[in-house]
This record gives sequence, structure tokens and C-alpha cells, in this order.
Amino acid sequence: MILGECKLVNFWRRGLGIEITNIKLVEIGKKKVLLLERFDREHRDYLELIDFMMEYGVNVTKNLNELFKRIAFTISVNNTDDHLRNHGFLWSGNGWELSPMFDVNPNPNKTEERVTSIAGAATREESFAALLENSNLFRVKKHQAQDLINSFASSYW
Repeated sequence: MILGECKLVNFWRRGLGIEITNIKLVEIGKKKVLLLERFDREHRDYLELIDFMMEYGVNVTKNLNELFKRIAFTISVNNTDDHLRNHGFLWSGNGWELSPMFDVNPNPNKTEERVTSIAGAATREESFAALLENSNLFRVKKHQAQDLINSFASSYW
């Protein structure tokens, strides 16, 4: 299966001229493994999603509130792999809405920095503080934001 995928990807690249991420076929133990170069992990900031939602979204307040809750949750479980491509949007016919949440990977190492920052903050504690400080951008009142952050921060780890 892996060898077939490797051949197919190389055919797309060489035979069809389709741009494909770099790959390498290696053997680990007695199994073949296909390594793909990641392209979706560049450091970005959640404030970029807010800009997108404000310009192209529908039900903006509902979706901004939902994004705030998701960010608070991913900080609480220390989802350090929470890059912007883990946030999907669905076309509603009038504009874009957040898709259901997906690809959450808890990390027990609370000191590891997050891939996606919040106003530049990337550590767990800094991220909670930045989320609270910027809660108005998500159209969440400060006291509601604090209550939500406190409940998430104390409920998982």
C-alpha cells in the first residue's frame, strides 16, 4: 500500500507536473514508511481567523463565540498542533461558517508552545491571558470569557 502511494505521488509530480510535498520512502524495522514534508505548521495567529470571519462569514457573532470556546478548550488540553488548517469553514450559501471541530491532539507537556498563537502568545499561560485580553474581538464579554477559561482550565488536566 505504502509503496503504491509513493509511486503514485511520484507519478503525479513527474508524469503530470502536479505540485506535491516532498516525500521519502524509508524502512523502519521491516516496514516501509512514507515520510511527507509538513507544509501546514507555519506559525500563525488566531487573529487572522477573526479577520477572515469578519469579512467573509455569516452568523459572525455566533461563529466568533464558538471560535473563542474552541481556542479556550484547545489551550486547556494543550493542543500544541492547533494550526490554522485545523479550522474548517463550510459554505452556507450566503457566506462561510465554522465547520464542526476536528483534529484535536491533547499534549500532556504543558510547557510546549502552541503552533498558533493568540496575539503573539504561544505558551499555555500566555495564551489564556491573551485570549482573555482579546475576548472582545470574539464578541465575548470579559466576565463570560473569564468564567469559560476558568472552567476549561480546571476541567481537563
